[in-house]
Amino acid sequence: MKKENKFIQYIWIVPFLVTLGLLVAHVFSIKKFLVDNTTLLLLCILIISPLSLGLKKIKFGNFEAELMATEAKEIAAETNKAKKDIEQDFETNFAENIIEDIYKLLDEDYIMALVKLRMELENISNKICNRLNQNESIRHLSLRQKVDILFRNEIIDKRIASLLTKVISICNKAVHCEEIKKEDAISVVDNGTWLLSLLYNSIPSSKPIDFKIINNEECNNLHSQKYIVKTVIPYVNSPRENTYIMTQEELNDFLEGYTEYAEFIIEVRQQNNAD
Repeated sequence: MKKENKFIQYIWIVPFLVTLGLLVAHVFSIKKFLVDNTTLLLLCILIISPLSLGLKKIKFGNFEAELMATEAKEIAAETNKAKKDIEQDFETNFAENIIEDIYKLLDEDYIMALVKLRMELENISNKICNRLNQNESIRHLSLRQKVDILFRNEIIDKRIASLLTKVISICNKAVHCEEIKKEDAISVVDNGTWLLSLLYNSIPSSKPIDFKIINNEECNNLHSQKYIVKTVIPYVNSPRENTYIMTQEELNDFLEGYTEYAEFIIEVRQQNNAD
């Protein structure tokens, strides 16, 4: 990454040399290189246009502004306002381990911390979008489009969607090795991880369609029973249906990290004498 940054840092030399050569040809009227004023003007525009995308600071007289810093401060200010309006029962520990990993990276390499933050924002956005659009593929969608899906389905409001878009924008700059100050990265991580927790808190959960009250003896008996669990592994050539006999503890272990594998459950029932 450092090599790429160094390359970007000195790439301006190429258009500079080309421009200098054309300018010399124009001034001394070298016949092999016929260059008029219009050509020089267009060349200047051609050079300045892509470089303007990487503009970090504007200075005019006594006025000076850092664009990235302003963006990071806007995110911080808007996030602080959002935090005050979020309900008090909002929990921020849903992604505790993930956030801890991001902060570890922040100490080692703040650019990679931003990259990690973006990855985790996409992971949780994918998870929520998949639940909302179970029959539609979201793989071809950009992260911003997924954020828009969350907004349109009222998982997040317009303000949170805007904040996520701004955080993603800065994280994308980190992905593309653009220069970002450490203090801005720290600010974005601080606020971006809060947004990450908010998304984890917003995962649509399944609700029971019915319930009944049972006594403690029935509860203990059901907990000690063994269960028949049927799953399918969707192998490309020959998908396979598996049948397991599990205790409640074994079932808990089986479900831990369940979403990381292609195998999916098709049936769970209590084992009876016929099994």
